Amino acid sequence: MKSRPAPPSSRWGLLALLLVTVLALLAARPWRSGSAAPQPAAPDPAPQPPAARRAAAGEPGPALPAARPGESWNELNNRAVDLLAQDGAGLAEFEAAAALLERCHGAQPEQATFRANLAEALARWAMAERDRPGVDRAAALARLERAASLAPERGDLAELIERWRRELETERDFASYGSLYFELTFDGEQRDLLARAVELTEILDRAYGELRERFQHDPNQARGTRLRVVVYTPQAFHAVTGLGHWAAGAFDGSVRLPIGDLDRDRPRWERTLRHELVHAFLDSLAGRGLPGWLNEGLAQWHEGALGQQLALARRALAEPPLDLAELAGNLGQSGDPARIGQAYAQALLFTDFLLARYGENGVASLLAGIGAGSSAAAAFERALGLPLSEAHEFFLQQLDPPR
Repeated sequence: MKSRPAPPSSRWGLLALLLVTVLALLAARPWRSGSAAPQPAAPDPAPQPPAARRAAAGEPGPALPAARPGESWNELNNRAVDLLAQDGAGLAEFEAAAALLERCHGAQPEQATFRANLAEALARWAMAERDRPGVDRAAALARLERAASLAPERGDLAELIERWRRELETERDFASYGSLYFELTFDGEQRDLLARAVELTEILDRAYGELRERFQHDPNQARGTRLRVVVYTPQAFHAVTGLGHWAAGAFDGSVRLPIGDLDRDRPRWERTLRHELVHAFLDSLAGRGLPGWLNEGLAQWHEGALGQQLALARRALAEPPLDLAELAGNLGQSGDPARIGQAYAQALLFTDFLLARYGENGVASLLAGIGAGSSAAAAFERALGLPLSEAHEFFLQQLDPPR
């Protein structure tokens, strides 16, 4: 979950722990299986998981991928792994992989590889459908619970299940309102939101349209569904996300915003909204390979009030500057408020430096390279023509005062 720290005046001094993305939580590697273990020459389509188990996993009974003639359980497993590893793999691929692995696990429940891969496929399937408007989130939760039962060693799944349960309970009676780009979901007891849902979705649609033009990309079109935006009271937001009161918003596949008073809080939540929407665009463009400094740097850069943002960032910098390695992942991982503030500041200033030097087209090429599967360092050198480490060192030399 990507989260935006609270805005000024205390923005850089607050604890802005950046949680890892949910996709990173589900990054366990599916394993291909070899031919060491004895396998049947051709799997019999008859051995299926019991109907109750299929229902709990959400497995579609009549649409299971067929085994090819002479295909072994190992080959079926490897076909599922190939589906999970596809570039741009989504709901259809995860569902098909889970169906194949159900066959493997049903035939050889003692095989650890089949069990672990099935858990991963179910977890990815649950994640892919959970934030789709109108989906049965209870069914997605049941699928994730089954994944955790298959892989009890996966503590990340247990933590995710607990948060999903809190979310389901909190959002049980929420109202929904659809727009061109969004499904807006909110507590019907928030009367100002209920009365002004049309106005709020117009603000959302306008921000989405502006970012779509800037990035020349449409995340909704790429994933085939509208983006879900959930608005909570501040208390409910912190209860659902588990984030501290320093957090001004979050993106975990859905955009999540706390709003206490729609009018009084408007400057804050409009900036937070843009910040989290940028995370949604970047997640669609570049996925899990995006380094933290670029993810948070671009999100801050597109919030608005850039001059004020840059001035605050310059004041937050301290000696010595942070190494690139410290900026590659979770910018809040240190737990030190001053260091977190410096990480966000350095990320924004480095991103601004790159945009000034190489333009938005250069940064777009960098994002495309990362999205195609290259490491950040390889994509950077290919797109911008010099090593990332050298560019960062040159950036530090240009800072005022010189470093």
